[in-house]
Amino acid sequence: MITAGELSAELHKHLGSTFFSRFQREMLEGIKAFKIPVVGPVTATQATFTLAAPAGTNPPGPDSGYIWRVERINVNSSSIGDAGATWSLFSSSDPGNLSVVNMVDSGAGNGGTVGRIRVNQAYYPGNNKGLLVFPGEQLYALMAGATAGIQYSLTGIIVEAPIEMQGKIIGG
Repeated sequence: MITAGELSAELHKHLGSTFFSRFQREMLEGIKAFKIPVVGPVTATQATFTLAAPAGTNPPGPDSGYIWRVERINVNSSSIGDAGATWSLFSSSDPGNLSVVNMVDSGAGNGGTVGRIRVNQAYYPGNNKGLLVFPGEQLYALMAGATAGIQYSLTGIIVEAPIEMQGKIIGG
């Protein structure tokens, strides 16, 4: 088995030339940016509900052996005028767990219903340093002030790296 240091040395030896950009080297190391799997659209039937991937679908979280740094996340609605809806962001292995321990950002307490992140506006976690999501975890949102009949979706942009390359994405 090759160590991370040996891999880095070999990649640098073969790819350290001016013909390869930093982006190309990172792609070959397994580091890539992409949109997370979209959760939704879910049609609101009440003002407060959890926006999470349904059972049996691909939840927004890294595969085994990878780590994510979330750069941006959005909860969007099918109505631009949906000014009253807000959401709270959570990250854990259980989207039914609304504990404050799993809350990433919100104005609400444990199991609270008042988020402070507005719908249809991008959210940048961690003061632009990103939010780390580990294997087995997923992202989900607690909606508050949702309008019945309006559809809501969660999406975002992440940077993914193999777990042994996590130093490349930690710290911005």
